[in-house]
Amino acid sequence: MALIDKLGELAKNVGDKTSGLIESSRLLGRARSQESTVAELKKELGQYFYEQYLNGETFDEEAMGRCADIKAGEDAVAEIYAELQRRKAESARPAAAEPSACQSCGGSLPEGACYCPHCGVQVEVPAKVFCPQCGHEADADDCYCSQCGARIQEDDEHEQDD
Repeated sequence: MALIDKLGELAKNVGDKTSGLIESSRLLGRARSQESTVAELKKELGQYFYEQYLNGETFDEEAMGRCADIKAGEDAVAEIYAELQRRKAESARPAAAEPSACQSCGGSLPEGACYCPHCGVQVEVPAKVFCPQCGHEADADDCYCSQCGARIQEDDEHEQDD
């Protein structure tokens, strides 16, 4: 009987501890929920006063300093986004082709010229090379496609360059 009594007492203790842990978890959850609500209310209050600051309202020195710091941070973020937009627009524009020089006289050649306007020599136009796998245009000396990694030149063509 003593064994059964001890097992019963052990089960009761485990049950009490489990219910205590459950209650503690429930209380902790309520506390965290309340903390979250308070943090959101503080955020809303701060937003309200910051909007008042932007509308010309004045506050004590510390609050004005914090509002000025927030405004400076927002301005910095706006500048960064403007720079990103500028870079994006710049990269989207086709790059102006650099004028090439005539191999014979060194004079500048207009884009797409077949003959030099200074000496009349026929301009060598490098043959365009395309990837046999994906069709991406590649440089004449590329061995592999930069888009799909497929081999562009045959081994014997590449070895002749070496």
